[in-house]
Amino acid sequence: MQSFHPIYIAPSLGLVAVIEARGGLFNTKTYACVYRLENLQIYKTENMPARMSGSDKDKKCVHLGFVHTKGLNDVYIPFDDETRCHQCVDYLNKLFGLDDSFRSGIKKSVTQFKATKSMWDLAKAKKNGENLEEKAKETVDAFGARSLEIVHSLRMQPIKLLRTMIWTKFCSVLFLSLNLMFTGCKSQPNEEVYISDFYNIHEEYKDAWGNVGKYDISLPYIHCDSKSAKKLNQTIKNEYKDLVDSLDGRKEEGYTLPYTKVSYDVYTHSNLLSLVIKEEVETEYPRYKVYHFDSKTKKRVSNKKLYKKYKISQKDMKVWAAQAFDQEYANEYYDNVKELRAQTIGLLPSNLDAFYHKGKLNVLIPIATNFGSGTKMVLYRPSRKKSYKIEDSSTFDQMTMTLKNNKLSLYYSGTDKTYKVHGCFNEYKQVHVYEIGPDVTYDFALTTNGLVEVIAIEDGLPIERICSQGPLYGLDKVKSLRSGQALTENDQLIDLFGALRNQPFKNLEGTYTNESVTLQIDENGLYAMQDQENSHSGLLFSVGMEEDGFVYGYDDYNQQVLSYCKVMPLYEKLEIKNLFDHDKLELEYQYE
Repeated sequence: MQSFHPIYIAPSLGLVAVIEARGGLFNTKTYACVYRLENLQIYKTENMPARMSGSDKDKKCVHLGFVHTKGLNDVYIPFDDETRCHQCVDYLNKLFGLDDSFRSGIKKSVTQFKATKSMWDLAKAKKNGENLEEKAKETVDAFGARSLEIVHSLRMQPIKLLRTMIWTKFCSVLFLSLNLMFTGCKSQPNEEVYISDFYNIHEEYKDAWGNVGKYDISLPYIHCDSKSAKKLNQTIKNEYKDLVDSLDGRKEEGYTLPYTKVSYDVYTHSNLLSLVIKEEVETEYPRYKVYHFDSKTKKRVSNKKLYKKYKISQKDMKVWAAQAFDQEYANEYYDNVKELRAQTIGLLPSNLDAFYHKGKLNVLIPIATNFGSGTKMVLYRPSRKKSYKIEDSSTFDQMTMTLKNNKLSLYYSGTDKTYKVHGCFNEYKQVHVYEIGPDVTYDFALTTNGLVEVIAIEDGLPIERICSQGPLYGLDKVKSLRSGQALTENDQLIDLFGALRNQPFKNLEGTYTNESVTLQIDENGLYAMQDQENSHSGLLFSVGMEEDGFVYGYDDYNQQVLSYCKVMPLYEKLEIKNLFDHDKLELEYQYE
């Protein structure tokens, strides 16, 4: 059942009702006229006809034209909101265009409708010549309706018209109109939920200097009578109200803003409707808002519920963020690319937007960048089918790297221990241990999408923390590794040591302070740290990257401490976890 008050459309019954309130302030009565949808021949938006406009002369109306309804062929329904006119016509277009057998369905629905007991009672009463109004009252009571005004409205029509219409429409009037009109705004269990435009603004204008300004705004509106749907519609409206007001105001003032476009797409997965709103402004990265609505329960669905339903964990999100970043920057080279990767993974929000399209999960991930606001939204489609059947191993000297169940581990015969490799976010298909220099051994891990990750084995062994350093950026589309070389898809051999040597590494050189700690680091990684109780000095050395930042080993010469900490590089700041007795340090760069 769909409402465009005062027009109500019930496809399952094959009926359309037009509602009208008549009377004074204290004696208002509601009347309804109900038609068959199969008799509807015209439906369009137009201006109110001059001959019948009255106080509605400036309003848009929906013109409904029917056949086989003598005396009531054309109906003009004015609307205060022109958008509702278009929504009504759009719905009818959609309705008639969905199924060629629609008219057959309408005819069947009449038979189903008459099968209810109360309706058969009416049929029986007519046959026996009984008082129809009394029987109608009993039927109304059975449906819980509050009035018999529809009966009175029918009696007001000419007798000839009554004879032709009463039997075909009387039962429909009672069931559809009274049940619709007097149940308040309750959502019907079989109500069809659909989406149309709430705003549909296309403006082009000239500013005070003759420059052309443009903006296009299109927002979704959920057609559903549930409280949750109405609240969500209001939420969406409020979210973009300031933007619309700002654009309209600038237009009136004669100022030109950068071209702005707001559009939306609707994606359906089972009963889930996902509304993805995209805001585009010149010179800026697009921004997105995603809202979910369950067409069965008629309620909004939160991201938390979505994660639970589709078994999405926060760990999954971290993994996908790393994969999305690596995919985005595979061919890029920035001096701070590894910092951007650490920020993307380490500072990832816990409430990411996701939706299904054509059975595949789509996740909107904020990727750290050097431009604009510092992040850009990337649409990433993760594979949820794990390629865990691939196994591989590689040995050099005392070190053996193993790939099993998509997990990397290192066995070192010198300690007779097996170490887990941390910071592995991709899916892998090959491992390759190789000595790139005297006593300098690295492992290279080839991902299923053709990237090569680096594991500095000998940096991690002293602190017993083996970590991936992430991909070799600028090297992608690799199909295999051999003898310190990468073979690309076009059969080009790339020297792995040369690719490694060209990688940027974060230099922490500088002085960092807060109210109680001062940390000085030189270009070689030598540090001096002073807090309120102790002083430390030694060497910091890079090991790899995990989900909460870079992993640095530290060798404290004063106290002979050998351990590791995690560093998150921020703009002119460092966030350090587990450095000596400090669980977390937030230090600001001090300019000299």
